Amino acid sequence: MFALTGPARTVVTFRQTASSCKRLYTTSLRVGIALHQRHPYSTSRNLAAAVSPTGDFSAKGYSAAETSEYDNMGTQAPNTDAPTRGERGPVYTEQGQTQGGGLLKGKWALVTGTSRGIGRAIAEAFAAESASLIITSEPQAKEDLEHVADMCKENGAADVKVVYADLTDPQETKKLGEEALKLSGGCVNVLVNNAGVYFPMSFDEGPNKGQGPLDGNPDDWDKQTHINLMAPMRLTRMLLPPMKDAGEGHVVNIASIEALYPYPSAPAYSATKWGLRGWSKALFAALKDDNIKVLTVNPAQVNTPMTRSRPDAEYLPDKMIQPREIAEAIVMTFRLNPNAFLEEITLQTAETPKKPKE
Repeated sequence: MFALTGPARTVVTFRQTASSCKRLYTTSLRVGIALHQRHPYSTSRNLAAAVSPTGDFSAKGYSAAETSEYDNMGTQAPNTDAPTRGERGPVYTEQGQTQGGGLLKGKWALVTGTSRGIGRAIAEAFAAESASLIITSEPQAKEDLEHVADMCKENGAADVKVVYADLTDPQETKKLGEEALKLSGGCVNVLVNNAGVYFPMSFDEGPNKGQGPLDGNPDDWDKQTHINLMAPMRLTRMLLPPMKDAGEGHVVNIASIEALYPYPSAPAYSATKWGLRGWSKALFAALKDDNIKVLTVNPAQVNTPMTRSRPDAEYLPDKMIQPREIAEAIVMTFRLNPNAFLEEITLQTAETPKKPKE
């Protein structure tokens, strides 16, 4: 195990399929050194360059000084000391996009929940690595998803296909899996289960408080469970057999810090993420001998519209984990040697990202 520290603290569980302790230590050290060489500015400041998603921070009462670093695309000023393009990894453009080295060239990737936030950042990062992409969201987010598709094409994606699906519906989830297999020619090489919802918490005002065990709505819990847990399980079941036949594959499950430390104000959400993490960890054990790498990602507060909409606190965008940092952590796993399996990444913040109470 090794840790990268900085404003965003990252705990990485790293396993080597070979049994040699010496090899485990050497590989862990090599990965740590490679990270610093490729992102010298990331291991001291964050895991990767900080980029905020598009959002109206002023609506939450943030001052101009707090948001002046971000342009209307939510992009932080690029680091002038960033490494050059090549073996040291991706380069950030002035728009906050990355120019990668083709790590995913010839690979098809399905990323769910791609219209904004973490899913959008992952899709754009994969595009920079020349992936062929299948991106998806609910039909209501059509305009946002089409914009992401355009950005992915500009970022270097070999192909981009857009599919709309309501993941609360098992039949639509099945159709998404079928369409993904059809579009990819029979095998999706990388599955990223990112789509997730966070229903209102128990202390919200209104008749539907969503989360609480005493006052929550079990119908909302069903919807949340379908999106956060059952849809990933169903998609994984559909897409795994072709991966196994191909002799390789990647599954990435975006869980949550609440899969490790449940919040009493959000028991229903925590339950779904504990379930997803348990599923993901079991998959890792079951599939590693088939050369299918399964990664669980547990982020704390991420600078996304979903997190910023929570009523329990006002968050400081520059103190939060940025979606691009999660995307770069995932891309890093594709740089490991074929026998190195990264099992789990937990991203914490060193300082609370909440505004102090007056």
